Amino acid sequence: MNEKIREDIQLRIEKLVEKTFKKIIEKATKGDSLEQLVKSLIIEKIMAKLKILIRRTVVKKVAKIVVKKSVDKFWNNHRDQLLNIVENLK
Repeated sequence: MNEKIREDIQLRIEKLVEKTFKKIIEKATKGDSLEQLVKSLIIEKIMAKLKILIRRTVVKKVAKIVVKKSVDKFWNNHRDQLLNIVENLK
């Protein structure tokens, strides 16, 4: 693997990593519970995967609401199991 990434792509990756860490730190210092932090990360991950399919801003907002409700529903149905997994991550 002697391939190199173009410099502009490398800079975009570094900026995305920095932005992501800032978001996580901001949410953690805001006083959100670990449960809320995990949920928001899951929602952001799902939205990133949907980004390819969703182009319009209005649709993105509606999709985010639907994703949030779905994540909350799944979390409530599997709360004990998921909290156990989160506790083991500490």
